[in-house]
Amino acid sequence: AWPKPARELRALREQGCRLHLRAQSLGHRVLERVLPRQRFVFAERFEPDLIVVSQGVHVEGVPWLAACRDSGRPYTVVVQCAGEYFWPPDEVVELIDSSLRAARRCYFVSQGNLAAVNRQLGRPLENARIIRNPCNVARDASPAWPPSDGTWRLACVARLDPKAKGQDVLFQVLQMPKW
Repeated sequence: AWPKPARELRALREQGCRLHLRAQSLGHRVLERVLPRQRFVFAERFEPDLIVVSQGVHVEGVPWLAACRDSGRPYTVVVQCAGEYFWPPDEVVELIDSSLRAARRCYFVSQGNLAAVNRQLGRPLENARIIRNPCNVARDASPAWPPSDGTWRLACVARLDPKAKGQDVLFQVLQMPKW
């Protein structure tokens, strides 16, 4: 529920797809945390053909996934982020495992995210696939680069988030004498 819907969502609507997006108000988010079952009530009324659960982190949408699984409605999962620092507590691993396995598909935006979840579950997800987030830069783009003056220049294309993107490791390597 962004202020301006993404072009892809507008295109789906134009093709007749009915979209019901999660509310973003603080009140709705508090209600979802206090009454997790209420998260899924809309789907029981709406009767969707497919539910897409997009998770920023693989452990944050567990109540949604469990509700989808228990409803018997078809659903798919998109996992944007997973890693060792998001290791789920033992008491929810089975719930995550059964909910992911019951999905039509589990999409991961990187092989590393999928590998982390497989490690945490202790076995591979057979219904998992890798998809790539769209890049809003033309493939033939040729951005300007400073003129060469004999100095090495390096670009690190990622958000500045050492916990997820590892810039700390890059800096450790660059501190080595050979660099």
